[in-house]
Amino acid sequence: MRYPFATLLLVLSSCAPPGELVFSRQLIDFGAAVPGLVRRERVELINQTGATLELTTASSTHPSFSLLFPPRMTFSAGETREIEVRYAPGGAAPEEATLEVATSLGNVTASMRVKGTPTTPDCELPQRLDFGPVARGDQVSLEVALLNSTSLEGIAFVGPVETFQEPAFSTESGSFPLAAQGEHQAVFTFQPAEARAYAATVRLSRHQLCAEQPVALAGSGVASALAWTPATAELGPVAVGATARTTVVFTNLMFRPLQLSEFALREGSITSSVFSVMPSELTVPAATRAVDGTVISGMASVELSFTPTASGARSAQLTASTGLTSQPTISVSLRAEAQ
Repeated sequence: MRYPFATLLLVLSSCAPPGELVFSRQLIDFGAAVPGLVRRERVELINQTGATLELTTASSTHPSFSLLFPPRMTFSAGETREIEVRYAPGGAAPEEATLEVATSLGNVTASMRVKGTPTTPDCELPQRLDFGPVARGDQVSLEVALLNSTSLEGIAFVGPVETFQEPAFSTESGSFPLAAQGEHQAVFTFQPAEARAYAATVRLSRHQLCAEQPVALAGSGVASALAWTPATAELGPVAVGATARTTVVFTNLMFRPLQLSEFALREGSITSSVFSVMPSELTVPAATRAVDGTVISGMASVELSFTPTASGARSAQLTASTGLTSQPTISVSLRAEAQ
């Protein structure tokens, strides 16, 4: 006995569409990537067709993205194989594409989306580090932030200080790993031993994709960084009970502020009761360099006063701490005449 419905079922089965070839991920986001460096991801292809397949070609809608697999790569029904997805950034704006693989069964393909954002490291560095005048024996430090501006790990480089003179500049040289958006503070110090000009060069790089750049180091040694006028403050003659005032102006040659603290007025070893100073602490601003290269001193002043309680000549010393190694304290002479 014949069963026509069985024949019909067989015909329908042979015409049914095959299963699918699918990627295990429908989107790969490479995120930030540096031009010149290839980023790689692995993705699985799953054969759900019920037949053995051979991968024939791969295509991409954007040249920055590609698929890579061995020639004549085959896998049987139900098998999963891994292939490589590559991203080689080629522009400046965000990029995206559709990747597709074709197979020996012409109507069986698989596709997925990919995207990424090119990011270029910021390589800019200062051309020159100017330490300015520094008193012999004192030490000044300047920092350069070697910032990794990308979202990928990087390496900063600090070379040794190159100089033909007696060394006065120093730094820690070497290669320094940087986290994404991280930075390394390169610290340079200048400590002159003589009153003269010093010069040197150091090579720096903010990222391994940046060329090493020379940075000039410049500074000068001076006998002292802090001075004042007048050398001796004259107050008087002044009547007993009246008050005389004068000003002492401090000048700072260094390219950083100087703090004068612990002001004291003494007549011999005794704190004076007739001389006084305002304010009790003073910040002398940093010096600057003019366009023509000359140094413009920072300036600040204090007011000295004398209020005698008896007639006669008086003298005192104004002292203060500076924080400098070469000039730890200052001493200004005061003279007055009470009538």
